[in-house]
Amino acid sequence: MKAFALLIFALSTLSAQEETEVAFRTPDGGKIAGVVQGKSAHGLVLVPPSLNGREFWSDLAGKFVNQGFMTITYDPRGRNESTPGKDAAAYEMDVLGAAAQLKKLGARKVTVVGSGNSCRPAIDAVAGDKSRKITQLVVLSPGPMTNVDKIKVDTLIMGSLREKFASYSDRLYESLTEMKIDVQFDSFISDIHGKDIIDGERGERALNLLVNFLQKGPRKGMQRHRR
Repeated sequence: MKAFALLIFALSTLSAQEETEVAFRTPDGGKIAGVVQGKSAHGLVLVPPSLNGREFWSDLAGKFVNQGFMTITYDPRGRNESTPGKDAAAYEMDVLGAAAQLKKLGARKVTVVGSGNSCRPAIDAVAGDKSRKITQLVVLSPGPMTNVDKIKVDTLIMGSLREKFASYSDRLYESLTEMKIDVQFDSFISDIHGKDIIDGERGERALNLLVNFLQKGPRKGMQRHRR
């Protein structure tokens, strides 16, 4: 009986992570190829850096699905079968198209997650989200960015004290705090960068903090953690 229960659990986990190929339009007329995993009322747009594709988030996407989320990963405009719209460099349009796709699939809540270089299009998408499809923002090791003054959603910042982009995390936290945005800042005493903060065995603690933010909203303020 116990073995049967374990088999059912394994099959349900496999089913939850089945990949569905999708192609969605962006607001500026681009056509983006991607993959959706899971089925949930809370969807995550996992934003790849412009030089990477859907594979950038492939391992972590499965972990998020196991936590009860639906995920979408994609090839940004100009990569593989994804074609740009009016502006070949408007990667934020891909993010907005992905958020709209999750909404079509039943997501009532959409969180955008950026890592390193992909934090900028994630932030720009939140800033340009006139239809308010995006409800949360997560940035891992953000670098130079614009449109910070247009962020209006709950935000989680994760960064490392000893990485070269550490000052940008600090500035973003200070700006959002001044704007009275509900923001959580988890800073790790390490030099780990971007999605590597939440990946691997040493990333379990950080991943749990991120999942808690997704489920319960921000724990306001900044905390430092040993990794």
